[in-house]
Amino acid sequence: LYKNNISEGFDMIVEAISKHEQVRRFILDKIANGLRDNDKLFSENELAAKLSVCRSTVRNTIEEMAREGILYQQHGKGTFVKNSDHTQVKDSISKKTRFVTFISHFGHYDELLRDITLGIEEGLKGQNIFLANKYFDPRTLSEKEVISKMKEISSGIILVSTMDREAREMIKKMCDEKFPLVLIDRYDKMTPCNSVCTDNIEGGMMAVEYLYSMGHRRIRHITIDHNISSTRGRGEGYQMAMERYGLEADVFSIPNMWNEDDFIGSLEDDKRKRPTAFFAGNEHIGQVFYKYLNSQVDTDNISLMSFGASESSELATISQPKHQIGFRAAKLMKSMLDG
Repeated sequence: LYKNNISEGFDMIVEAISKHEQVRRFILDKIANGLRDNDKLFSENELAAKLSVCRSTVRNTIEEMAREGILYQQHGKGTFVKNSDHTQVKDSISKKTRFVTFISHFGHYDELLRDITLGIEEGLKGQNIFLANKYFDPRTLSEKEVISKMKEISSGIILVSTMDREAREMIKKMCDEKFPLVLIDRYDKMTPCNSVCTDNIEGGMMAVEYLYSMGHRRIRHITIDHNISSTRGRGEGYQMAMERYGLEADVFSIPNMWNEDDFIGSLEDDKRKRPTAFFAGNEHIGQVFYKYLNSQVDTDNISLMSFGASESSELATISQPKHQIGFRAAKLMKSMLDG
């Protein structure tokens, strides 16, 4: 953990792979792992959906592999394996190309996911492991559905989970099946699973210590009403630090972190009773609450501290070594894949 966005610097060359090559490697991998001559492949639509590529990319790749004698097509029936002993299939077996998917429920690619992804890419670099990224919005798509879909094409999954009921059930099932899975910044005491986490309790304590050193004595913790280990740990750290300084803990929970209206009631009308500082449980809460504060009157003297905010954020923050988290998750995943 680092105060005030002090983070690691690193230089790295990322090996890119085209969508065409992604489809090609996936098909070769499927043949190498058991498809025989005349076995049918997924349809073009199914491959496009599974690999998040356009149908024309799939079609062009299949046509190329048909010209090379690896596949053949029958009009109205589909695509089939022509030569499962093709030299390119044998090369795929010798190289042991594997697919790992990084799944996050944040719904969009931001600085947090960029740094984690770069760490994962560095950790997997040179290991004949292809990394696919899948970001989804839990408000429109269930995590269970996303995991089920990506599990079909993946040798392993690195996951930032919502930890909702269905997700926990899916995680337990994968652990029971010994499917390679690494959780990022999450863990479930009831379902032992490999995970890479920051010390969230220490992070919560550091936030209070910093605000206390700035002269604040009325410090309110803004958190989300769910039972995720990372958020819960930051809350525990906040409670411990407040008790250490002899201050009264003050927690304001919100149902979700996307709507400014959820913060109504977090700021008393009487300025004498207001907290002088707030500690937001994560970057998204901090950013939305920051907008809410700016929409209110007489808030110029209120301090706001976040957790895990990106370097471009205007907020003071307890930042996470995101690149290191991704790197360690990748190394843990590789050890699982290698058995």
